[in-house]
Amino acid sequence: MKSTKEITRFKAKSDNGVICSVIEFQEYESILSSIGTVSKTEGITRWKTTSGDLLKPLGSESYRNVNTNEIIQKIT
Repeated sequence: MKSTKEITRFKAKSDNGVICSVIEFQEYESILSSIGTVSKTEGITRWKTTSGDLLKPLGSESYRNVNTNEIIQKIT
């Protein structure tokens, strides 16, 4: 069974100066073994703006908005 957990939220700024909120999600896969134990493994990490736009990581603190192709930078 798959599950998703919110890891963190942070602010980011686009090339044109617009500030947005970004949510980092971690997906997990729970697997039931034949002896009845459940193990949880980490899956894909995803980033989205709070308005729902999917982001692709470009580096440690920069992302590309998949819908608009804008580059945004994490504000530290």
